[in-house]
Amino acid sequence: MKILFIIGNGFDLRLNLPTSYPEFLKYYKEQEPKHNIGVKTSKEKFFALMHEKQNIGNDRWKDLEVALGDFTSSFTDKAQFLDFYRDINQCLVNYLSNVEEKANPSLTNEESEYLKQSLIFPYNYLTNREKELFKSKIGWNHLHVSIISFNYTSTLEALCENTIELGKEYEIPDSSYRFMLNDIKHIHGILTTNSILLGVDNEEQISNEEFRLDEDILDVMVKPRGNENIGSLIDRECLALIQEAMVIYVFGTSLGQTDKTWWAAIKERFLANPEVTILYFLYEENSRPILTAEKASFQRRARQQFMTALGLEGNEKSYRDRIFIGLNTDMFPKRE
Repeated sequence: MKILFIIGNGFDLRLNLPTSYPEFLKYYKEQEPKHNIGVKTSKEKFFALMHEKQNIGNDRWKDLEVALGDFTSSFTDKAQFLDFYRDINQCLVNYLSNVEEKANPSLTNEESEYLKQSLIFPYNYLTNREKELFKSKIGWNHLHVSIISFNYTSTLEALCENTIELGKEYEIPDSSYRFMLNDIKHIHGILTTNSILLGVDNEEQISNEEFRLDEDILDVMVKPRGNENIGSLIDRECLALIQEAMVIYVFGTSLGQTDKTWWAAIKERFLANPEVTILYFLYEENSRPILTAEKASFQRRARQQFMTALGLEGNEKSYRDRIFIGLNTDMFPKRE
């Protein structure tokens, strides 16, 4: 059976790595542009606008990629925007590279083994009733697993290094079946290539209408177009993984619209084959504890939220036997 994991920044955050956009922006604010006074002016305007929007309760700019799309409307000069974009892109690469350089050597064999068990038995984090229903849907099979990572870091690869060899079969405990991790694909690029895709999903998410028609802007700002230009075919490979998957696990993503292309692809696969099953892992941060009996209410809202992100119509009740919710689970290794 072909299994697909979609993994976002929540994976790194669970390891207590400071990889969130707010953490990066604190760093970026302190970096002084070395050669371009115009970039400094653009940065000051960017943070002033961010502060202004936060003060009026506008949380759109919590997502840096959304903020970049909106910020284009502050420019009339394409060259000025591109200078600013290059600066923030390269600073993000530098920042995350430093985080990765400190974190990867400290990862332990215990954490690697925990990752392996999570990839083999992700449904173990459901209740017994949910687990029974989920397993009845997917049955027992050899597991051929692939991962699409939305992250720029290589934390996954570092964890796999001593425990999981790509393309190698491993026995699944207490069964006659085997597990194999085939691929880890970084759809937005990886730090080691010194080239990452940071931006929006399509030109409609660029607020400057003139920039929507400018190919130079679209090349750097629209992530699917960036993948086409890079020409590695990773976008085609990731689409094929989605189209072949029978079970899709989604972990650590905000379901943001700047990745709308991939949510649409999952929706297409989900609707094309009624046997496709999804398990969406959600971390719900609350100021008060969640009572056990309240869990179903949170799951219903999360399922509807997931359906909205995918563009699935109807009531979540219709998909309870196909879209499962893992709420605040211990999936994947965690550091305090």
